[in-house]
Amino acid sequence: MREQELKLEKVRKSCNTAKKIAKAFKVLMIVAAVMCLVAAVCMFAFKGQINDGIAKDNSINTGSVTIDDMDFQTGIFHYDMDAEEIAKSGEYAQAFAVMCIGGGVATGVFAVIFFLIQKIFVTIEEEESPFTENVLKTVKKLFIGIAVIMGLEVGVGLGLFLGLFFWCLYCILDYGFALQKEVDETL
Repeated sequence: MREQELKLEKVRKSCNTAKKIAKAFKVLMIVAAVMCLVAAVCMFAFKGQINDGIAKDNSINTGSVTIDDMDFQTGIFHYDMDAEEIAKSGEYAQAFAVMCIGGGVATGVFAVIFFLIQKIFVTIEEEESPFTENVLKTVKKLFIGIAVIMGLEVGVGLGLFLGLFFWCLYCILDYGFALQKEVDETL
């Protein structure tokens, strides 16, 4: 029995480490999202000065500020900005702000994903065994959530792949739960 306790302690330690890493990435993504959204607000707030400055610089040094067509796409969301249209309208700041908003939304979504990953490890760490009904329920819900979010954010193909991958992991955990239950009943 001592060997099982040592292995269980290793599982708890590894879950604690993984929880801390997921939390660090979650915080990093939150900071990035906030920075992107603050940049977008600043771009909108100072759009007059930014657009006038770019127009003035372009009139003095022709072609000093050029942009290419900007195509922002994440999963099912798509926003296309035509460089010629932006140059004609002079709305550079607004175009940059939209890109910042897109970056803020994307990093915010990844913050949610890292939060869900962190929650999995917290649940496993708190239980007496990684093979309990509570762990299985939490893992199942969070795996579905992560697969759906990634499918929407990155692409349906990746979402389906993650769904299949998480389903296989869930089946392994479910088998471990059945074995754990059988061992507990025989003791």
